[in-house]
Amino acid sequence: MKWAIIAIMLLLVPVAFGISCNNLDAEITMQCNEIKSSTLAEPEKQHLLNGLAYPASSSANHSLVYDWNTKIQFNEAPEGAQKASNGYIKDAWLKTIAVMPSVISKDRLLAPGIGTIQNAYNYRVEMPSGTDSGDCRTEFSIRREQASLYVFLNGNPIGTSILTEYQGSGILNFKTALSIIYEIEAKHYKNFRYCCRPSRRGCNGYCDDCRYDNTEVRSSTVNIEDVKIAYQHWPVIKANIRGIDKYRETYVGILNISNFDSFRLDFENSSLSQSNYYYDAELSLQPYNVMTLKANNFSSKKSENINYQFADSIYKFYVANPDKCKLKYSSHFSSWEQDCSLKFDFPEMSIETDKNQYNPKEPISIKLEPKNTLVKVRYGNEEKSAQNEVQFEAKKNNNKITVSLNDREIEKVIHVKNEDTWDFALNFGVFSSVIYAFYFAIKKSWGALL
Repeated sequence: MKWAIIAIMLLLVPVAFGISCNNLDAEITMQCNEIKSSTLAEPEKQHLLNGLAYPASSSANHSLVYDWNTKIQFNEAPEGAQKASNGYIKDAWLKTIAVMPSVISKDRLLAPGIGTIQNAYNYRVEMPSGTDSGDCRTEFSIRREQASLYVFLNGNPIGTSILTEYQGSGILNFKTALSIIYEIEAKHYKNFRYCCRPSRRGCNGYCDDCRYDNTEVRSSTVNIEDVKIAYQHWPVIKANIRGIDKYRETYVGILNISNFDSFRLDFENSSLSQSNYYYDAELSLQPYNVMTLKANNFSSKKSENINYQFADSIYKFYVANPDKCKLKYSSHFSSWEQDCSLKFDFPEMSIETDKNQYNPKEPISIKLEPKNTLVKVRYGNEEKSAQNEVQFEAKKNNNKITVSLNDREIEKVIHVKNEDTWDFALNFGVFSSVIYAFYFAIKKSWGALL
């Protein structure tokens, strides 16, 4: 029951083979065996094992993957490896195991364009025995046994070992070729008849002697290949942070950042972070449990003691203590860090109007601070660039003036009268006065009659 509950909590993807508990640490092996003996379906078992090997995390631990994969001892062919035999060479196989570092994202294998390609291979040989036809004795010995590995990237040779460093860009087309040559020497011995009982009249008896006759070289060859394709992922992360304002001991900053996989902005007592993925493991190539990280899209934003607004890759944030500012950002494979500062001299900004209430079409005279500084002034659907002072014509339903300087903005609210409202109020007042006068006259007349 407990495994069923855990399995429901995990994301499921299909796996084609039963799970294996090979190449696991002792603690994981015990839990793996418990999972394996459960009544869960194979995909659920595999996902539970994946979670044990690499618990889901917001960071990619490529060192763990490298250590995990390179400690595996490959003997038999893993799943997906085709076997080839020829002559004395039997069950030869070759498999490209992993590109490290790498992550699977949207069914693509992504790599940074620099790293290590891991391959594995094996085979066995059968030395002939017995006596060849026509021989009285045949002696067999190994003359040459050679297995040559050749690793290529985009058609260019890059190495000859099972762990080969590479560097490339764009589409990374890896091809590995294995050439096995096995040669033996077969020494043939033939029966030679000679007279072993000579006499004066000739030979009274013949004997056979098994003597060396010739040496034959026999060879077998096997050539097999495997390929793996990855795609370079090396985004150009553009990050810019700056302070834009300060008021009442609150600093206002702008963080403009794009093409990142995660970032974290730290101050002395506050932080802001976003992660666009979480990582878990996919174990494959049974029975060896080769590990590959999987990057799952999942955007998460976190903040501590900081307020922010987000739009179009831009964070506008408000922080009380801007000390010890550091910005860290990363892709799937690399991280960068830079110091930052929000502190600088902020010129005072202000908007002063000649009055607070206007009639429609009445001029609004505005004085601007800081002096002798070009700013943008918006009123309604109008925008002007001005310094020191500017004028607009008052419009109904437009009661806000906004001044912008770089990324800073301040506002002032005014009141523009609504003529229709005032006409109605005036007409209603006149009508009310007439009614009241008429009522007062009638009351006075009726009072005199009474």
